[in-house]
Amino acid sequence: MCGKDDDNWVERLRFALAVGNSVWTTAPDKRSLTRRVDSIAEAAVARAVAPHDAASQELAEAWRNAYSREPNPSDAWAVEHILKPVVCPRNLKATLGPS
Repeated sequence: MCGKDDDNWVERLRFALAVGNSVWTTAPDKRSLTRRVDSIAEAAVARAVAPHDAASQELAEAWRNAYSREPNPSDAWAVEHILKPVVCPRNLKATLGPS
């Protein structure tokens, strides 16, 4: 997919999945499906992965591992690693899951 018509097709698919109340939606890469999440979370992730740096790439990979059609949550650790300093800046031993 690489043209304006392809983007329209992806948006139409995204709309159809939403109207059908599917748990799936089109992924930001416009090449796959991902679990639908809250629009605020989706927007936050889109902003976080927008820069082209190593941290953004790690976060994008972690998101795919957590929410793809074949999830692998054990490989989604980067979300915790990246967000820990933001969520708990003074607690070096903090985890985002149960202790």
